[in-house]
Amino acid sequence: MWYSPYKKIDTPLVEGFKLRASDIFFHYHHIIDKGDEMKKVMVVACGSYMDSGYGCPGEWRCLKAAALGDGKFEEESQVVSMVKCQCPGRATVANIGMAIKLAEIKPDTIYLSSCMANAKPDCPYSTAEEKAQMIEGKTGIKVVLGTHNYA
Repeated sequence: MWYSPYKKIDTPLVEGFKLRASDIFFHYHHIIDKGDEMKKVMVVACGSYMDSGYGCPGEWRCLKAAALGDGKFEEESQVVSMVKCQCPGRATVANIGMAIKLAEIKPDTIYLSSCMANAKPDCPYSTAEEKAQMIEGKTGIKVVLGTHNYA
């Protein structure tokens, strides 16, 4: 059965707790309103680290740092897109442009993930600094090296 956001639901979902659709409607709009105030960011992560399971992008550390404003994030931030850099990295800038276009949200800052900025061994194709310069030059958006300091 479908309920309008304005119709009250008095059926308990959990014993002793009643949730109304109007509660959901209010909380949804509260989240959206806060989202408009938050800094919008994009995270670019190393595909090799992500696919091997050793890196943090695609897990939780970059997302946690952004949400809490930890590490390199100056404030609580909303990750509007996450782009995976695939070796040898030639399509990364084009993929970033496509992610911005598809998300319809231009990020305020682009972060190269900690596993990408601090990779050991280093990327054999380009340094994090070279990637950052290339991305910043093509997009005009500030690029920050690293996302978090978690182990």
